[in-house]
Amino acid sequence: MQLRLDFGLRVTILLKSRRFQAPDSEEQQGCSDGLKRSIPMLFMGNVFVQFFVDFKSIFMNSGSSHVKGYSSICVFHVIFPPPVYHKLFEVMDMLGPTLWDVWNSLGQSCLRFSDIQGFEKHNDEQALKLMNSCAVDVLEEFKDIVFAYGVSDEHRHYGVKPILVFDGGHLPMKNEQEIERARSRKENPARAIEHESCGDTSAAYEYYQKAVDIPTTIAYELIPISHSFFKTQFSSRLINLIFISSSVGLIVYLLFSSFSVLPSTRILLLGGDPFSSSTSLDHIVFGIASNAKSWPKRKEYVKMWWKPDKMRGCVFLDVPLNNKTVPSDASLLPPVCISDDTSRFRYTWRGGLRSAIRVARVVSETVALNHSNVRWFVFGDDDTVFFPENLVKTLSKYDHDLRYFIGSNSESFVQNRFFSFSMAFGGAGFAISYPLAKTLAKVLDSCLERYPHLYGSDGRISSCLAELGVGITRESGFHQMDMTGDPFGVLAVHPMSPLVSLHHTDYMDPMFPDMTSRDAMRHLYKAAELDPHRILQQTVCYDRWFSWTISISWGYAVEVFGNHVLLPDVLRVPATFQPWKKGNVLHTLFDFDMREHNKDPCRRPVVFHMNKTSLDGHQTTSIYRLMEHNNCTADLGSPRRIEMIKVHAKKLTLEVKQLQAPRRQCCDVLPTSKPETLEIGIRECHEDELIRMPR
Repeated sequence: MQLRLDFGLRVTILLKSRRFQAPDSEEQQGCSDGLKRSIPMLFMGNVFVQFFVDFKSIFMNSGSSHVKGYSSICVFHVIFPPPVYHKLFEVMDMLGPTLWDVWNSLGQSCLRFSDIQGFEKHNDEQALKLMNSCAVDVLEEFKDIVFAYGVSDEHRHYGVKPILVFDGGHLPMKNEQEIERARSRKENPARAIEHESCGDTSAAYEYYQKAVDIPTTIAYELIPISHSFFKTQFSSRLINLIFISSSVGLIVYLLFSSFSVLPSTRILLLGGDPFSSSTSLDHIVFGIASNAKSWPKRKEYVKMWWKPDKMRGCVFLDVPLNNKTVPSDASLLPPVCISDDTSRFRYTWRGGLRSAIRVARVVSETVALNHSNVRWFVFGDDDTVFFPENLVKTLSKYDHDLRYFIGSNSESFVQNRFFSFSMAFGGAGFAISYPLAKTLAKVLDSCLERYPHLYGSDGRISSCLAELGVGITRESGFHQMDMTGDPFGVLAVHPMSPLVSLHHTDYMDPMFPDMTSRDAMRHLYKAAELDPHRILQQTVCYDRWFSWTISISWGYAVEVFGNHVLLPDVLRVPATFQPWKKGNVLHTLFDFDMREHNKDPCRRPVVFHMNKTSLDGHQTTSIYRLMEHNNCTADLGSPRRIEMIKVHAKKLTLEVKQLQAPRRQCCDVLPTSKPETLEIGIRECHEDELIRMPR
C-alpha cells in the first residue's frame, strides 16, 4: 500500500509481522496515533533478510540518538490501492519466517510545503532531516517495524529507472586495494562514534557510510529472484508499479551505491546530487611544497584558501623554522612537516635546483602521513592559490577508485615544448587519486634514481606516472600562469570550467588597479566565496541601442566594446601580458587563441573592474567601476560615459552534467533610469538561443 504524507516527502518502512494495521479513514493522523484497519500487504523474498540482519549487527547497538528535526509534523493521509492492485497482491494473512513487508508512504504538495518551510528545494538538507525524523517516529511507535528511511522521489519524477547492478568478487590485481578498504571499514565505526559523540552528525554519517560491507551472498540470492520476478506475465507498466511500490530499486540502490547510515535508529538517508555530495574537502589531503626561507612570506597566499577546520595535509619545509620566523597565525595554516634528507639522490641539471628532488618526494611523504578516508591527494606550491569549492566540484567528476592524474599544462607553448606537453605543471597544482598515489609512493624513490637529468619536481612525478602507465587528465581550471605583466587577458576570458587554482601572482601585475598583488587576490576571493562556481565565468551580450558588445568575467571585470563584435573574436584572449622569458619569438606563443591588445588605451574596449559583490538569498549583485581613467574623448554613444555597471545573477550551482557538457550562459541589458549606470542580468540560455550580434 501507499501512505501519502502531508509534508510531501516519502518514507519507506520494512515490517516483520503477520499483519499491519491502517487507519480507518483518510483523515490526518499523527505518526504515533496508531493504525487500526487490516489491509493486504506486498511481501518480498528473504534476499533482504541477510542484509538487514548484518546491518543490524553492525550498527543498531551503538546507542546513538536519532537526528532531531520536524517530527511534530509527521502526519499521514492513507490512500488505498486501486481495486486491480488490491486483487493482484492480496495474500494470505500468514507470512513465512523469511518474508518481509515493504511499504511506501508517498508525499504530495512538495513545492507548497517547501515554500512554507523556507526550504531551498524539497530535497535539501532540512527536508532530508525531516524525512529522517518522521522515519524515526514511525520506528519508535510501531515495534513491528525493523527498518525505515526517508528519500526524495525526485529522481523517479524525472524518469530515472532503478537498475540492478552486481559487483564482482575479489580480483588478485585489486587485492591490495581490498585489504586497504577492509582496514578502513574496520576503523571507520570508531571514528563515526567519536564524531557523533562530539555532535558532528554529518561527519558521523560519512564514516558510517564507509564502514558498510555488503556480502556477495546478497547478490547471489537476489539474481534468481530478479529473474523470476521479470519472467512473470505482468505487463511492463504493472511491473514498474510493483517495482516502485515495493522499493526494490531503492533498496538495491542502498546496497550497491553510496549511502549514509544513522546508527541505532536504523535509518538510511538518500537525496541530492551524488557527484556534489560524494566528494568533499574531508576526502582530500594537501601536500604543499615550500622552504623555510619563503614560507614566512608565501604563507599569506595559503592562508587565503586554507580552512583549518575542514582541511588536512602539511606544508613541507627543508629545515625547521627558527623561533623568530614561526608565524603567530600558525593555527590558521597547515601544520609544518620537515622533508626527509635527499642527499642520496643524484641531480645533474646544470644550474638547476636539487630541491626539485625534495619537492617531488612531497608526494610520497604526504601519502606516508597515513590519513584515513582519503580519496584524493592534491599538491601545489606555497604560492599556489586554490579555490577549494571548485577543486572539490572538479574532482567529483571522476571516480576516485580509479587511477587518475589530474592537472594542466603551462599556458606557454615554449614551456610545454621544453619540459613536456604530457606533464602536469606543479605550480598550477595537480591531483592524484588515492589508489594511484599509494602505488606511486611505493615506487617513487626507485624512479627518482632514473631521472637525475630532469629539471623540476613535476617532470619527475609525470615521468614516474608514465612508467606506471598513467597519463595526465587535463582540467583547464588549473592555471600555471607562466607569464608576466598584466594578467587581465587570461582572467577576462576564462575557459568554461570552474576556476581551480592560480599561480605566480607575485610575478605579475596586480589583478586590480591600485592594489598590491596579495590585496588584489583577497579582493577576488571575496567574490569567489559568494559564488565560487561562477567566478571568472565569461558571459557575452549585445546592446542594441548603442551597438555595444559586453563581455562579463564575473567577479573580476566587464569589458565593453564600443561596437558589435562577433562572439568568436570576443572569446579570444587579449594579449595584455608578456612572455615568461624573452628573446625568442617562440616565447610569444601561447596555447590559446589571442587577439591584439592595442597600445593606445583610447582604442581599446573600456574595462570596469569589480568593486564589490553581495548575495541576497540566491541572487548575487556585483558592481564594476572604471578604475583606470585615461584622457580619451567620448561621444554620447561611448561606453566611456558609463560610471558603474551592475550585474545581477542567480548563484550558480554546477551539476555533474554541466561539468561534462558545459554551456555558456546568456545575459540581457536591463532598462535603467540612470544613463551613467549599465545593468546586466545573467541567465540560462534558451534551448535554441544564439549569442550573436543583433541584425
